[in-house]
Amino acid sequence: MHESELIAYDWLKKKGIIVKKNRSSPDFIGEKETYEVKRLYGNKLIFYETQRENIEKHKPLILVVSKGKVISSFRYGTKLPQEFEIIWVDYKKYGKLVRLNDDVEAWLNKINKNTNKALDTVKSNFITNKELSKLIEDSTDNILTEIRDLKS
Repeated sequence: MHESELIAYDWLKKKGIIVKKNRSSPDFIGEKETYEVKRLYGNKLIFYETQRENIEKHKPLILVVSKGKVISSFRYGTKLPQEFEIIWVDYKKYGKLVRLNDDVEAWLNKINKNTNKALDTVKSNFITNKELSKLIEDSTDNILTEIRDLKS
């Protein structure tokens, strides 16, 4: 289990709900309910096209995890709480994704003083490997330019 699933599992256990881990979506199966765990990225919940069929079939209770705890839950297929946005990602279209967290954003800020463009690119909190490579390449070019300017 990944960290968000462990947090949700502990949350369910404290509520007296016994579940077993599922190998696909939904993440957990209980006697009366299925549960899908989603980590919150900004205000976005990321689902993958490979999950769509099972998610739509089971209509699980979505457990939203943020900052080490379950902060919300709602039934998939009912009205989405207005504070969240669901994004469906297709690996075939975008390839593997890199999710940004505060550490990655801080790192981008350190290596590139002008990160507004870079951060605008990743406002949805995920980018493709190609986009990340380009950001690193651009940032490296900026650092080399700054070093040359300091030497002259």
